[in-house]
Amino acid sequence: MMEPEELALRQIAPHMLVDDGKIAPAAFGPNTSDAHKPSYSRSSLVTPQAGT
Repeated sequence: MMEPEELALRQIAPHMLVDDGKIAPAAFGPNTSDAHKPSYSRSSLVTPQAGT
């Protein structure tokens, strides 16, 4: 990513939330559920959407 205003977006599943509803720090690092390779999307290519 070369543009300073571009964002890296991460999909957050319900199991990535802690008890108070905040995103757990582990959601941004490698873990077994993503084969230790978390995926991110570029804001220039996708539009973030809230879950239902």
